[in-house]
Amino acid sequence: PPPSRACSELHALFPGLDKNENLIEQFPCKLLQTYSCAHNQHTPDIQMAFQGTLFITDRHTCFNVEENERRLPIVLPHKSVTRVERHRPTRRSEKNDVLKMSLAENEWISMKDFASGHLDSALALLEHLCESPEA
Repeated sequence: PPPSRACSELHALFPGLDKNENLIEQFPCKLLQTYSCAHNQHTPDIQMAFQGTLFITDRHTCFNVEENERRLPIVLPHKSVTRVERHRPTRRSEKNDVLKMSLAENEWISMKDFASGHLDSALALLEHLCESPEA
């Protein structure tokens, strides 16, 4: 059968993926980044969120940010993810939980602002794929 429109979009956004890789699910959400001042320790860290789409395939977690006509594609093999977990917000102003994928000590990627029920679905799927021996 011909690849679905979503699979075609996936391979167009992430050309390095194997053509046989299967898209399992995709979720609109935001990539959460923390930026620190490089030239002093007095300026507080700033958190920024970038709208995009989380794509989960049978072998990779991918995220595509499109902002100001620039693309930022992120591709993580499931085998590089050491832990997947839900984090509760630390600030009172934050209402939504965060999906955190740990990659190494002090290295992680976080996503937030999923549609209702999507965080639970993404979390369960990633826990299964990242912890399975085939990943």
